[in-house]
Amino acid sequence: MSDHAGAVPHLAGNQAKVIEQQARVYELRQEGDSIREIARKLNMSRGTVQNRLDDEWIRRIGPLSDALRERDLGRMEDAEQRLMAEKDAIEVGDKPDMIAKLTMSQAAIWDRRAKILGYNAPEKFQVSGATVVDIPPSLRAAMERAEVDAAKRESEIRARANGS
Repeated sequence: MSDHAGAVPHLAGNQAKVIEQQARVYELRQEGDSIREIARKLNMSRGTVQNRLDDEWIRRIGPLSDALRERDLGRMEDAEQRLMAEKDAIEVGDKPDMIAKLTMSQAAIWDRRAKILGYNAPEKFQVSGATVVDIPPSLRAAMERAEVDAAKRESEIRARANGS
């Protein structure tokens, strides 16, 4: 019968070691050491140093960026509430330019909120295969005439360039 209880403290010990390495790597980097210098000082590969640095950066900066994101979202909510109150105060049919301006401001707030929340992050799509498009006969004939005309002009230009 084997005892697996020893595995948990070992993992915790490794985790503690990694956290200590992350903090040390971060400190050395803040002092101006290069990744290569840190790797040499701590007897680690450059890849491990970079990984430890990335993890520590996320650990330290992540909560700050979350707080800033929440603050910005709160400010946008307040601004949108002010805009809505201003729009509601305008009588129907009155000041159409002002209503348009306020609506554009509201759209800008929505756009900024979407960016902060990552709603309009670019997406990658991989497309392969051939696309078949039905071209009307009249358009196909015009394209063929244009290709013939272009080839004819090109041969005339080459003939003139060659002195023929």
